Amino acid sequence: MLDPITKFLTSSYNKTGTLSSPRPIVLMYHGTTLSNPSSEYSIQSDRFAEHLKYIDKNGWQTILFRDLLSDAPLAPKTIILTFDDGYANNYDGAFIPILDYGMKATWFITTSC
Repeated sequence: MLDPITKFLTSSYNKTGTLSSPRPIVLMYHGTTLSNPSSEYSIQSDRFAEHLKYIDKNGWQTILFRDLLSDAPLAPKTIILTFDDGYANNYDGAFIPILDYGMKATWFITTSC
């Protein structure tokens, strides 16, 4: 059974096997917890690692939002990874695995409530 992210990435292709949209896909996360997350926007760190593995194995390229300002064409399989709030668990659960895969991500850090 495919999780929602994998199902979405897989369904982004048309019947000829090409990407149906030339625009990047933005994946937004919040926390990356060791146990079951308390928010629907957070994900267990093991599951997030599976997302990264899928992204890497299937030839997706990660970029930053600032890369959209360039005139350079985007790769057909482009993803922007984002994290809201800057939870402490993002360091071990997301930042380190992203570095291990040589990927890029953007964090939107909350400094005050």
